[in-house]
Amino acid sequence: MSTYFTELKVICDVIEGQITKYYSDGEYLILSIFAVLCLYSLKRDLRYKFLLPICVIMLITWNPILYRYVFCRIVYWRLMWMMPTVLLVSVMIVCILREQKNVVLKWLLVLVIGVCITTNETNVFINNKFYDRQCWEKISSETIQVCDIIMDKNQKAKAVVPTALVSEIRQYAPEISLIYGRNAVGYIRYMEWYYKDLYKSMNNGEYEYVLLTAISNELNFIIVPRDKEIEKQLSNKYGYQEVGRTAGYIVYYNEEIEYVL
Repeated sequence: MSTYFTELKVICDVIEGQITKYYSDGEYLILSIFAVLCLYSLKRDLRYKFLLPICVIMLITWNPILYRYVFCRIVYWRLMWMMPTVLLVSVMIVCILREQKNVVLKWLLVLVIGVCITTNETNVFINNKFYDRQCWEKISSETIQVCDIIMDKNQKAKAVVPTALVSEIRQYAPEISLIYGRNAVGYIRYMEWYYKDLYKSMNNGEYEYVLLTAISNELNFIIVPRDKEIEKQLSNKYGYQEVGRTAGYIVYYNEEIEYVL
């Protein structure tokens, strides 16, 4: 029983940490809670139509039991998107303004709210927030070259690649199936043990294990950094041949493996 409560406490700490991280300094969280209390007292007709669903969402997303069995496998902070924080605060402000009978005071509140919004938030249209991109896909030319080598050789590709290429390949060429993605770097907590071992072996240059795993998982492409080249004798042993190089990577291909999409 003590082990159960210890695990529950750890999960609650994780949830609290994620909530704190998502809401930063907590201003919006405090404002949201205040909005719930304010609307509950001001608008009875909104209690069941608006506030009750929000409470249900909170009970689901901030639930340690659901986290233990379901949410631990996903990017948990994305569940915070279900909380209608902006809408909640906006409805509260509109209700407060409607309740205010004094016209001067009402417009003074509008002015204060407008000043708070414009001075406390980031203007995304400021010039220094924008800069020219040489590549319209917004990814490196290195990734494009690697993808082009792969797709020119075989459009039914399944590959194991260095971590640096994972995110950009899935953006530029989603046709290329990757054996692991951002879960390898902890972006998503859940990851099978053999993927973890493959990821570690790729980083450590333990290519015997990488090649064995590639064969067993029908990976017809292996991409490695140029400074960690696979020995030719070893790659030939498992049927992988070098088919291209870029400034930073080497692409190996096994033509005997036909990956079925």
